[in-house]
Amino acid sequence: MDSNGKNTTLSVLKFALGIMVNFVIVLALFEVYSSSYRFGYQLFINLPYVAGSTQEIKITISEGTDATEVSKLLEYSGIVENRYQIRIKMYLGKYEDRILAGTYILSPSMRPQEILDILSGKMAEEE
Repeated sequence: MDSNGKNTTLSVLKFALGIMVNFVIVLALFEVYSSSYRFGYQLFINLPYVAGSTQEIKITISEGTDATEVSKLLEYSGIVENRYQIRIKMYLGKYEDRILAGTYILSPSMRPQEILDILSGKMAEEE
């Protein structure tokens, strides 16, 4: 193969590689966008983790437990799907310093706002 043929082959390979790299970048950006949208939607829509669940889960929050630990406990117990979403809801709703120590019976069928109201004692005040 002469020098012209090698240059042409090399140019075609570079072009194909550039297209593949750009395609991978577009796919990665689409995945980041989709994940961000889903996270934001679930954060503000206030839907329960498992609608219609009859499961009741007993959790205990000790005195001095911070909001981050509470959000981890809620996720690990299966009450909420994502600890970061409930943590952000705590921050936006000013619940961080209002979580009360105690034992609670919660369910994955509860809305996040309802869970936070119970943990802060707000639900008990309204009843």
